[in-house]
Amino acid sequence: MKRLVVLWQLIICSSLFAQDWQTAPEVWSKPIPFDSIAFYDKSLTLSNGVYAATYANSLDTFYYCGGPDVYRAVKVKKGLTDYEWRIDTLNKYINPPNYPYPKSCTISKDSKRLYFSGWSVNSGFGGWDLWMSDWNETKKDWGIANNLGPIVNSGGAELDLFELSKDSIYANRNSDLCLYVKDKQTEKWRRVDITWFYDLIGFSLTKNRKKLYFSSWNIGATTYNEFSKHWTDLFVCYWDEAKKQWGIWNYLNINSVGVMPDSINLPGSVVGGKDEHPWISDDGKVMLFTSTRNATYDTTRKYWDSRNKLYITYLLKDEKGNTVDVVLDDENNPVDIHLFPNYPNPFNGTTIISFQLPKREKIFLKVYDLLGKEITTLIQGEKDKGVHSFSFNPSSFSLSSGIYIFSLKTTSKQISKQMIYLK
Repeated sequence: MKRLVVLWQLIICSSLFAQDWQTAPEVWSKPIPFDSIAFYDKSLTLSNGVYAATYANSLDTFYYCGGPDVYRAVKVKKGLTDYEWRIDTLNKYINPPNYPYPKSCTISKDSKRLYFSGWSVNSGFGGWDLWMSDWNETKKDWGIANNLGPIVNSGGAELDLFELSKDSIYANRNSDLCLYVKDKQTEKWRRVDITWFYDLIGFSLTKNRKKLYFSSWNIGATTYNEFSKHWTDLFVCYWDEAKKQWGIWNYLNINSVGVMPDSINLPGSVVGGKDEHPWISDDGKVMLFTSTRNATYDTTRKYWDSRNKLYITYLLKDEKGNTVDVVLDDENNPVDIHLFPNYPNPFNGTTIISFQLPKREKIFLKVYDLLGKEITTLIQGEKDKGVHSFSFNPSSFSLSSGIYIFSLKTTSKQISKQMIYLK
């Protein structure tokens, strides 16, 4: 009953503040599970799955909340070509015994400071406070956690933080996104900007501070059914340099929708529909986030597994309409060849076709009709490892409306997918 009341309160609030949020002009690839075989076998035994994942500069080491604690996942070599994930539970400074679950964690880009939201009734300012721990290079471990103080924290809930520099941070304070700078003389934080953002559920910024990615409740919903199938969504805001403020919310094209399971299994409930805690790379081309999409029903245990899992997605087209290539270093190397669904699909103008390579390879990217007749070769030649995107415009080939095939061929694999052209 309490949950239902909270949901209706959110729906009422969304009716009051509902806006026609537009879809962002930038386009992201279809999200795929992050390293599911090597990582999830070790980490998804946690009751809540994985959430609030954060990394500094490479995907070989990252921190995340899951179950009762904050953890560190480190990729280590196993033999000449294989690897595995080592999962470490952080020390008692980060995970005090007998305290409620941490709500989030973020790492500074130089990997020297770890921030997290922890329960602070007996040691802070009430509710959930933001804390910071410095890396001790001598001990190779995290030091004593320090409360960020009454300017940053309140008696309410401070759940997320993003470090711009050692002396400047963004943090949410209840329903506000606040910018703080540290006074060099007093060493205390001072708030210099505040923006109302409703309830943020994780956020991060690009290095140039021009784009803010975040998750929030779907406050555009006006009915319980709509809200319950779209619990939380991913958004982006662009910095308005003229107004010196963040612009309107823009939906990302990768948000998931919950499903209504069979009434025998879970009557009157919705499974999935949560996309949260986006963590963007410095260049704004790679994003990690947690999601309850692809929930599955366990026939043996007779329950729906809708725990948060970690997903990765790549920028295909930026906000100016330019296609984007993502070049990954050795630590961020993709582990397999992947051909993404074209976007948009169906389409009546130009569509974007993207693929991922784990190493430099000679490739052929071609388009065929349903009879197997080749229409065009989009790419022929060697491409570096990473994610590559290309535009396809059927108007150049006088094609009629219908279903077409695009196919990626390498020396070891051929993958094909369908796309629908509406002339």
